[in-house]
Amino acid sequence: MNVSCNALRRGWMGSVCLKTSAATQCILEAPQIAAAIPCRLYSSAEPQPNPTTPPLAVNPPAAKPPEGSRYPIEAQGEFPRKEWWDIAAGVVVSRPPLLTRDLPEFEQSFYFYQRRLNDRLQLPFARWFYFKKGTIAEDEWKRKQAAEERYQPYGPRAWADELLKDSTQHKSDPLKDYEHLVATTVTGEEETMSIMQARQESAKEAEARGEEVEYPSEIVEKPFPRITQADIENNTKRLDRKMGRTLYLVVKKKRDIHAWRFPQSRLGGKWENLRWGAQRTLLEAAGQNMNTWFVGSAPIGLYKYKYPPGHAQNQTGKKVFFMKARILAGQADLTNNKQDLEDFQWLTKDELKEVVGNKYYKAVQHMLVAQ
Repeated sequence: MNVSCNALRRGWMGSVCLKTSAATQCILEAPQIAAAIPCRLYSSAEPQPNPTTPPLAVNPPAAKPPEGSRYPIEAQGEFPRKEWWDIAAGVVVSRPPLLTRDLPEFEQSFYFYQRRLNDRLQLPFARWFYFKKGTIAEDEWKRKQAAEERYQPYGPRAWADELLKDSTQHKSDPLKDYEHLVATTVTGEEETMSIMQARQESAKEAEARGEEVEYPSEIVEKPFPRITQADIENNTKRLDRKMGRTLYLVVKKKRDIHAWRFPQSRLGGKWENLRWGAQRTLLEAAGQNMNTWFVGSAPIGLYKYKYPPGHAQNQTGKKVFFMKARILAGQADLTNNKQDLEDFQWLTKDELKEVVGNKYYKAVQHMLVAQ
């Protein structure tokens, strides 16, 4: 047992010695290998050529291609002149819709068809259950039905339930008409107003005598119409017009051509980005009376055009990046503006096309919403 163990120890030690001798040989031969590789080791001297390896071949300069060839200009040793563009920031300020949109022609016809179909499928109104025959209540109910001119699915003209060609009945349907709903929802407003004024006067007299009084609550007012005074007068400077559509702010410069535009100006300074430039542009153009909110820091569109010959030295044209903003309160004021503006308007997308011109509208139309 002892002999075998010693033999094993000798064998293991022998393998260790073999590995150690191999490692020592690699370490001793390393300087010879390193000496054969040219290097510069923190020296400015050129590396010495290795006599065992041939020198690398140097590529000769490329020959200039003949005139009219398809090679790029860079391959010919020449570089094109760079095009310099002015960078400007524009602002698309919008006022969102304040009311639900008006129904188009197709939707009006569709809802009219649905109402008529519902009238034909529902059971008739059992007036004998609610009104006794020959009573005043029954006569009053018949009078109201005749005054409303409603379609009677079980009357003598029940067959006339379709909408005829070029008919406007679906537009003047009493169940859909806004004025009809206002008149039937809130009734007796004039009488309520007179009663309210009398109660307020009596309350003031009682208060003057030193008595404790409780002022009456306010009456229910009728809803406002969808068409405002600004729509009737077609005043494009007011924000209470076209309340079912989105309005956009456009300004007019003191020039003859290309006068109407969105507010825009060149970027100023070295570190001004598009958002800062758009905020400065809107402040210089529309004044401080507008409370606005900028939607993000990325532009929503680009409009570029080239200058006419001789307009600017070494300048090709201008690139305008538009930023989106919303008006929350206030109004535009061009007094003492710094961009030489003389007028402004709040226009819809359809009206904008007629003012800014066809070329400018094609560039910005995809940034605007139709509603």
